Amino acid sequence: MAVVVTPISSEMVIVVEDGTTAAGAIKYKNRFYKNLKTTADDENVRTVGVAMSTLQTKTLSAVQRRNHEQIDPQA
Repeated sequence: MAVVVTPISSEMVIVVEDGTTAAGAIKYKNRFYKNLKTTADDENVRTVGVAMSTLQTKTLSAVQRRNHEQIDPQA
């Protein structure tokens, strides 16, 4: 039986370096951008995330995409 999955929402997270800890490890800070179109291509999300990261002084560590989906329990 096929599982039915419905996209609910999507968001982009830009992860930047935010200094170091006392032990010398890199600290990270997340910048959240909600209400992404669930149909947006991953490549386009990455391109926009990288471009937006150039508008700040902190170093880009990662661009993440978080999708929220509903799995139909009746399928």
